[in-house]
Amino acid sequence: MPEFKNAIFLLLLLPVAAYYIYFRSKILSESSVLFPSGKMIKKKKSFFRKTYLTVPLMRFLALFFAVIALARPGKGVNYTEIENYGVDIVIALDLSPSMQGMDLPPNRLGAAKEIVSRFIANRENDRVGLVIFAGEAYLQAPLTSDKEIIREIVSETDFDSVETDGTAIGEAIVMSAARLKDSKAQSRVILLLTDGVNNRGVVDPDTAALAAKELGIKIYSVGIGKDGKVAYPTGNAIFSKHYVQNEFDEKLLKNISELTGGKYYRAADKDAFEKSISDINMLEKSRYKVKKYYDFEDNFFPFLAASVIFFFAEIILRSVVYRKIP
Repeated sequence: MPEFKNAIFLLLLLPVAAYYIYFRSKILSESSVLFPSGKMIKKKKSFFRKTYLTVPLMRFLALFFAVIALARPGKGVNYTEIENYGVDIVIALDLSPSMQGMDLPPNRLGAAKEIVSRFIANRENDRVGLVIFAGEAYLQAPLTSDKEIIREIVSETDFDSVETDGTAIGEAIVMSAARLKDSKAQSRVILLLTDGVNNRGVVDPDTAALAAKELGIKIYSVGIGKDGKVAYPTGNAIFSKHYVQNEFDEKLLKNISELTGGKYYRAADKDAFEKSISDINMLEKSRYKVKKYYDFEDNFFPFLAASVIFFFAEIILRSVVYRKIP
């Protein structure tokens, strides 16, 4: 559908139509008659008598196309440029055996994967990476804007993805910070998800957190699981389970989060886990600026040309072909 840059001028078509009706009726009622000049009077008198209304029609078409040209028909194109000020986030996910705890259904890791996947889907303008850890830390996915790929990697991550037992929180922070140190994003975040006590690795978590702070990286940590005895599966038996006293270093996680300007959350159940991730999602919002451009391609010239043609056609018809005889 054509667009009109000065659409208000289209209202002029109403008086133009009214003028045509008036002009046509005036000609019909005039006592003078339009006759062809010269020899045409003798040979084609009846034809020209029948076609003399061509003159007002020419004037109407000239005015009609002039109005269309004034309205400036054309095609508009919108351009949008987005300057993204997103957040670069590395998720450090604990895969130690204690994440098999069944206090969060189906287990701690399953609940974490489900909630993290939704978190990633909501970070439309951000880059997300994934570090997994147990006794050692591994880069599972570098920072990427492809949310589908990172969510697929999260869903496929399992206890078999790591080889050593234990919980090396310090090494997980170092590995995550290494992926963020060269980032140009205005905000850089480590989302640390763990359920245990740091008992592996050569890097002290407090030292790693201090290094992250120097790089301007914030750590949001979520302690997964409840206090007390927690059910764990036994062997390969589907319904067999045993209970283990949960060990949790809440003080450590609070310290590394506060040190870097982040925040610590306790996720004793799935609802608390959901709320903590939702809170982080709100705290670390992406910022972006949208610039909109509009380009318009004029197509008024053909209508202007048609108006001029019909205008001169009327003059020629009046002065040469048809003459007004009083």
